[in-house]
This record gives sequence, C-alpha cells and structure tokens, in this order.
Amino acid sequence: MKRVYRILGIAWLLLAVCFVGKMEAKASEQNENVSVTVPSNLQIVFLSDGTNMVSDFEIENQSVVPIHITNVVVTPYNGWRLASKQEEIRVNQKKLAFVFRDKCLQEGENLLQLTIPEQTKQNIDIQIFRGAWSKECPKEKAFEMSFEYSLGTKDFQLTLLSTEESVERVSVCNGEVVKLSVPERMKYEFLGWEDEEGRLYKEEFLMPMHDVKLTAKWQWQEAYAIYSSADKMLRFVRSSTPIAAGEIYRGQKVDVVYTGIEDDTYTSRTVAPWTWGGEICQVEVVDYIQPVSTAYWFYALRQAHTFDLRKLDTSRTVNMTSMFSDAGGQVTDTVTVRGLQSFDTSNVRYMGAVFRYLGRNAKTVIMDDVSGWNTASVEDMGYVFCMSFQKADVYVDCSKWDTSSVTDHENFTMDTGGTVIEPKWAS
Repeated sequence: MKRVYRILGIAWLLLAVCFVGKMEAKASEQNENVSVTVPSNLQIVFLSDGTNMVSDFEIENQSVVPIHITNVVVTPYNGWRLASKQEEIRVNQKKLAFVFRDKCLQEGENLLQLTIPEQTKQNIDIQIFRGAWSKECPKEKAFEMSFEYSLGTKDFQLTLLSTEESVERVSVCNGEVVKLSVPERMKYEFLGWEDEEGRLYKEEFLMPMHDVKLTAKWQWQEAYAIYSSADKMLRFVRSSTPIAAGEIYRGQKVDVVYTGIEDDTYTSRTVAPWTWGGEICQVEVVDYIQPVSTAYWFYALRQAHTFDLRKLDTSRTVNMTSMFSDAGGQVTDTVTVRGLQSFDTSNVRYMGAVFRYLGRNAKTVIMDDVSGWNTASVEDMGYVFCMSFQKADVYVDCSKWDTSSVTDHENFTMDTGGTVIEPKWAS
C-alpha cells in the first residue's frame, strides 16, 4: 500500500491559490494609476520528492498605455521553487507576462485587481492555501516578487472651455505637465480650471491616461473707482467682495470708494463724483470695465498728468461729453493719455468737448492716435478740441472721422494748439 502511495505521489496534485497584492505607495491625486489584472486561480504542483513548484503565471496590463517592466526579482519561501529560470519580460506589449516552464496557469473566475502608481517599486506576495486535506486552509507564502516599471505614453485630448464660445483642444501625452493659461473675461474673476470631478487647477495640470475637459470657473466682480491719497491715484478696479474706505487694496490704503461706474448710477450724483478732484495726479484702469457713459469722467482733474486707459472698454459707451475737459490743465510738464487708440466708439452719440482744454498748459502732450475712431453714430462734435494743447506741439488727424450723423460741430478746434486736422463735415 505504501508503495502504491509512493507511485501515486508522482502524480500532480492540484490546489487552488490566490494572489494578494500589496501597495504601499500613494498616487498623486492628479496622476492616473496603472491597473493590471492577476489571475486568482493558479495550478500548484507537489512532486513526490517533497518539493513544491509553481509552473507559470501572467500579469495582464489593463491600461491604455504599455508598461515597461525592469529588475524583476522572485524569492521563494517554504520549500517552493520555480520550474525554470524566469524569462525576460516583454516590453511595449499590451500583455506583459512572467513566464516559467510548463505553462500550467489556468485563469479563474475571480480576478484580483492591483493598482500601482507610476515609477514605484512594487512587491507582490503569493499566498498558498494548503487546503487539500484540511477545511481550515492554513496559508503559506510561496514567493515574493518585486519589480520596477515605467509607463509608456499616448496622446490624449485636453479640452479647455473658457466660455461656451471659447473652446481650445490640444493633444497631450499622459504624464506631461501642462502649463495652464489664465483667461480673461469681462466683469469676472478667474478662479481656476475645474475638472469633471470638481477639482480645481490654477497653474499646471498633470495629464492622466484619458481625455479630460477642464472648464474655467468664474466669479462675478463689481466695478469700483477708488482713490488713494498715498500715491494720489484714482484706480478703476473690479472686486468680487465689496471695497470699503480704510481697507488696503493691492498694497494701497483706500481713502474714497465710488460705485455706479458702469451703469451711470453714481452714488448721490448724476455726474462722476470724482470730478474736480484737485488731488488726483494719476488715473489707471486696472481691470477691464465697460461703462455706458464716460461723460465728465476726468473733468477738471487739473493736476492729473498720467491716464492709463488701456483696459477701458468703450464698446457700450454712448456719451463721452467733456470726458477729458480741462484734464491736466495745471500740469506744466507732460500729460500722457494711453489707450485711446483701442477705444470702440461705434455706439457713441455725444462727443462734445471731449478733449476741450486737455493739457492746455503742458509743454508736452502724449496721446494715442484717434484717427481710426468709428464716429458714424456721433451727433455732437462741438468744441471737441477747443483750446487744447495750447503750449504743446501735438498732431491729431481726424480727417477720416465719419460725420454723417453730426448735427453740431461748432468750434471743433477753436484756439487749439498743435495741429488738428478736422473731419470733412457733412453739413
């Protein structure tokens, strides 16, 4: 009987096993992990000489990019051994195999999913269930396997949705860091780029292994005019939170706050309340604003010598009456007005005295070219340059201005200094 048992012991006895994967490293929230599939049923061979042998098993890559395997080390435990020396792992293949002799692997129904982060050394313990003769099924480690790997790359589509009308699509490889732009939108503060999971990115984005849509997140901002006595500057700004006098805004203490900037509903005034501002020496439009009227905005700011209006959007502006009337009137050196060239004046109807007395005592007046202004809707052009630039050598060409709607152009250039070429009057 014992001899018969020894002969039967030569036959292979099969046991079910399962793999238990361990992952110590935590992946970045922005980084897509690699998913691989490991069969949970494996044939284990017991030989008559008392040794145990694992014949073959595979790991299949379930991700959309290839995995490059290097430095594979397999350590046996508890009398187990490999059937043969491990062969080299194939790289750049969809299926990555750890191949031993005899190919006894049989894929089971239950698969163990392993998730492993990029550029991480990974150890996998294989636990053997010795349950052929016992219902308790005590566990015994058979092998410990470690390997290093890196990911291949593939192009995925990154969609940047600034607004419903502004969409940008670019191809980006997984693992590539994308420097995110900072879009601008009138009357809104940009908070960042939001993905479909609600995560917000501001400066850069690490591309995962799938297509991504990032949507610009905006917050409404109200427009204010604020005056700071420390630098004697009037600033036009936007803010998502109310600005109050006494606060520090962008490094400067705010002394006076004005509202109603864009809709012409100034606090307790029907004309811009900062007019006649004798202390104001500089004016800057810091954030884009879009007023319906700029009438008398810089009227009698006689000490003001610098006007930076490059972010003043006049596309909705209807009334520009006396906008710069007597601005810089007491400045004897240089008056500078920037931003005029980009003004959209297509909706302006009233332009009377817009530059009257501008820089009348200044030695030098620097202002942008206004020859390209669209004046087709303007009705009032009276006193536009009346008594401007009286001591400065200035050249202004208005010869291409459309005067088809003008009903009043009285004293357009009366006593004006420098050279101002008038339009061709339709009437």
